[in-house]
Amino acid sequence: MHALKLESTILAAVAVSLACAADSGTSSFDYIVVGAGTAGNVVANRLSQDPKISVAVIDPGADWRGNPNVTNPMAWLDNIGSLTDWAYPTVPQVNASNRVIAFAAGKGIGGSSLINGMAYIRGDKAQFDAWGRLGNPGWNWDTMLRYYKKVEKIFPPTPAQMRVGASIEPQYHGTSGELHVAFGPMLENGTLHDTLRSSWAVMEEGVNQDLNSGTTKGFSVWPQTLDPEENKRWDSATAFYWPIQSRRNLKHLNGTVSKLLWKTTNGPSGAEVAGVEYFDPDGRRRTAKARKEVIISAGALRTPLILERSGIGNPRLLNQKGVKVVVDLPAVGENLMDQPLSSLFYNTSANIKGYTSYATFVTAADIYGTNVDKVAKDTKAKLGQWARQLAQSSLGGLNASALEHIFEIQHEVIFEKHATLAEIISGTLGGKIGSTYWDLMPFGRGSVHMSSVDNLNAPVIDPMYFSLDFDLATQVETGKIAAEFWTTSPAQTVITGQFAPDATVLPPRATDEQWKKYVQDSSSSVSHMIGTAPMMARELGGVVDPELKVYGTKNVRVVDASVLPMQFSGHPTATIYAVADRASDVILGRLN
Repeated sequence: MHALKLESTILAAVAVSLACAADSGTSSFDYIVVGAGTAGNVVANRLSQDPKISVAVIDPGADWRGNPNVTNPMAWLDNIGSLTDWAYPTVPQVNASNRVIAFAAGKGIGGSSLINGMAYIRGDKAQFDAWGRLGNPGWNWDTMLRYYKKVEKIFPPTPAQMRVGASIEPQYHGTSGELHVAFGPMLENGTLHDTLRSSWAVMEEGVNQDLNSGTTKGFSVWPQTLDPEENKRWDSATAFYWPIQSRRNLKHLNGTVSKLLWKTTNGPSGAEVAGVEYFDPDGRRRTAKARKEVIISAGALRTPLILERSGIGNPRLLNQKGVKVVVDLPAVGENLMDQPLSSLFYNTSANIKGYTSYATFVTAADIYGTNVDKVAKDTKAKLGQWARQLAQSSLGGLNASALEHIFEIQHEVIFEKHATLAEIISGTLGGKIGSTYWDLMPFGRGSVHMSSVDNLNAPVIDPMYFSLDFDLATQVETGKIAAEFWTTSPAQTVITGQFAPDATVLPPRATDEQWKKYVQDSSSSVSHMIGTAPMMARELGGVVDPELKVYGTKNVRVVDASVLPMQFSGHPTATIYAVADRASDVILGRLN
């Protein structure tokens, strides 16, 4: 019965998508937004608020409002590898046991906000203040906080939720935005909170009353992008698109954008886009004209492909693929940053109920203890070497001296500003108990590029996991903290034995080499991909300027996770919403 219901839901979704397809070969709009994902729906919403402005959103995805795996907050893991997930494979990871690793990315109207874990966690103040030092005046924590609050509608925790750890500081939250943010209803029945909090206290990690205040350090219960009254995921389409889809000046075109179309003559202000080429669900070639701008919001894994297919990118790659160079911008598709995830799970005899996942954020000092000063010094001495290594592997896409400068800023954020360096989630999954954890700010950089001009659905993704020794060491040392936690009372009292990995793979007194092998053999992606069209100074390897306009173009912008220039101690969704809202003000000339 469930399978039949899901099948009918899928058919209905396809039907709605086909109904949204363009009626004719060519249409004309003021603005074209490429991608109805986390960011694109915000931009389309804001631009179409003025009835005099016409907006088209082009996306190949379906309408999943009737899919219970999407709407039910407790079923989100069922989306991984399903019809709602692009499930892109990486190339074999040389430093991760030569494994191919799946990258989850949402496939539908709403993008990755349809399938993510709904965590609403922003990051540390110092990380966003660093954006300005990368060539982005006006971008900092204070600016971001205004937009975080503007798009948010917070539901304060109930008394029952507060008794099991939920808390906020109201001055950091908005109350009238479209994005519903709340603590899950299942939290009220949680029985694990006190045990975990007490064990982290023994390990000298205190409680963070609001990890969205610009400081993530400590143990906390995080809010999610959901509506607590309906117990429903509140994705980008639910918040920003479906409520306004009937606007007469807003049109959804169901299709896959293949490239930008350029005017035959381009002026001194840069290449001028005339519109886009896309293919409808039947494979027919269509065009849409843009009178003002094209805003690419296709995500960190697809935006670079559209730019490259359009002649914007590394000339060496474009020439190999037979694409005429329009803008020489070698960093397109480079600077791919993701956070590899590792896990430790144990058997438990405890009867654990309700919401059971809690986050602990730790700094470099927590991870490296009394050795932290030596680690900081040794790490700084390697920045130039790492920059040269990564630049050499980028086929000219990255500049070593520029990358070393970026690394110096990142090093300062980690070791002098004390931004948190790792996240450890403790809780239950499938009847087991344990931790998942990851390095929040790896220095490693990978890439994503088109495989061919004919296939935008097959990017060549290489995150280059653990290509730098510091990233592997941080992952290992964080794992040791997670393992120590489960030997600390009272957490120790709820486990009955090692489950995954078993003691033959990772014994209780595992050596560093055993830890490294385990991490390399088992790590996966946490799906926090950013940076492939970064907002940075062009000489640093930037692809877009502080107004999110693509360098060398007159009227093309990028607004999605690809513009985020540095990893941060949060989950990308909250920041993508805020960036998209501020970008809309930039486009409309509304900044103060």
